[in-house]
Amino acid sequence: MTSPSSAPPDVADRSDKVLNVEALAQLGRNETVRVMPIPDATSEAFDQTLAIIDLRAEHGEVAGPEDAEALAAPRDGDLRTVYKFASILGGYDAFNDLTRSNSPTIRLISTFREVVRERDLTSDEIGRLEEIHHQLKQAVERTRQRYRETHFEGLTTEEIKELHALVSRARDMADEVNLIIGENLIKQIRQAVDRLNVIRLKALGVERSVSGIFLVDDEVMYIPEEELAASINMIFRGVGNPHLVNNIDGVLLLAARNVLIEVVSFYAYYGKHQIYQLFKANSGVDRQRVTLRIRNEIRKILRACKEDNKLVLTRVMAKEEEQLDMSIEAIMREAEKSAVEAVIRIMPAEAPPPAPRRKSWYQRLFGWLGA
Repeated sequence: MTSPSSAPPDVADRSDKVLNVEALAQLGRNETVRVMPIPDATSEAFDQTLAIIDLRAEHGEVAGPEDAEALAAPRDGDLRTVYKFASILGGYDAFNDLTRSNSPTIRLISTFREVVRERDLTSDEIGRLEEIHHQLKQAVERTRQRYRETHFEGLTTEEIKELHALVSRARDMADEVNLIIGENLIKQIRQAVDRLNVIRLKALGVERSVSGIFLVDDEVMYIPEEELAASINMIFRGVGNPHLVNNIDGVLLLAARNVLIEVVSFYAYYGKHQIYQLFKANSGVDRQRVTLRIRNEIRKILRACKEDNKLVLTRVMAKEEEQLDMSIEAIMREAEKSAVEAVIRIMPAEAPPPAPRRKSWYQRLFGWLGA
């Protein structure tokens, strides 16, 4: 690639007009796509913690020796209870977030719930939501750790029930944050497919050449590597969000998979002149060396991907089902295969070996005599 070319006047805005996820998913008539659910580790941790608290509540209050923390607790009953919960959950801020309906965290979650319906969240807004989710996960982990250390000794039956309510509230808040992030990711995956489709449409107009310099509209096509890496990251970040996986249209994910394979494959050999320097006219094709070069190019672009989430798509056809991995590994494998086949198709065929020279009559005579 030498220099970026200006896209044809209508390419930049063709995606929204032409994008058809069913066509990109390559679905036949009446075919559908199922998305296999993925476990929500955070939700499972909350459920397990609530089960522990339930089990503990069945045994009632258990008196234990007063440790240094118990001795430092306020003597006032209400203040003492608040102190106990704050120490279990990780601080007064965590306690207030779970008990005050107008706490800053509650207001922030409510605001972002409305914002995501109107527009995409900014990276800063996503970062704040992820921090809230992290804090809620920490609260439940501290609760589990406290149980492992003390079995909640010193808590009354009523306090244990109240702790159950607080952890339930934390779980609901974590689910709400996960939902907001998931809804935002669904929109961003659609946008990522749009951007990748623009590259795909331009690639369709590329003139193949054994020189390694391919042209579109008489100019060298430019593939924006940072944008390509960002789109791949966005798709695989979404693949790891349980809310997204449970609510996104599987057809869109299959379309994303197909377009990713096509664009990454094209990136792996388009304009890569060194691949074609492996060959000389009529020297034949060394498939192994081509594969190695292409594999290195694919790894270079996918190395920038920070997400490695995986899920399984099931393409449901009339008489059978086909399972397809949605993973970085699967994209690498399929893109490599497609790119190698594309390069082999346009490389010059191996020259046929020269026809054997016909022996002269005396060569044949001596041959007979020697026999």
